[in-house]
Amino acid sequence: MIVDEKGRLFKKINLLDLLIVLILIGIGVVVFYKMNNSKVISPFAQKDKIETVIFLEEVLGGAADSIIVGEPVRDRASGALIGYVTNYEKGPSVNFATSSDGQLVKTTKEGYNSVRVTIVGTGVYSDSRVVFDNNDYYINKQFEFLVGNTYLYAKIESMTKVEE
Repeated sequence: MIVDEKGRLFKKINLLDLLIVLILIGIGVVVFYKMNNSKVISPFAQKDKIETVIFLEEVLGGAADSIIVGEPVRDRASGALIGYVTNYEKGPSVNFATSSDGQLVKTTKEGYNSVRVTIVGTGVYSDSRVVFDNNDYYINKQFEFLVGNTYLYAKIESMTKVEE
């Protein structure tokens, strides 16, 4: 017989033990497959120096003045570190309104400014995206970020790899 009276296969392996070993092998295969096919960037991946420029069309003047060169910039939702502010330019706000003849015209709003912030950080650069702390960022992505102690909502204007 293949199975004896003690439930051993070929008088050597207990069927319950064999079932447990097969289940563990199956779990190991699933975990291996999931880890190799995930979109998570390996912590050992080559990181690049990335210059990111974000643009805020309209922000309160006080919030625009609170941006300080050297402060860290983090994504509010994920906490990902984008980098550190290296430069910012404040200008008149960008607002669009309809004129009396029905045309869409660019105007400004008193008490508001537009701000262009340059940030330098490290991430994984590719042709279509940049990954900071396992979060994807790309041109025209809008996100809420924290700079210093101020939350701002901006759009990514450009992302370039800085050659060292």
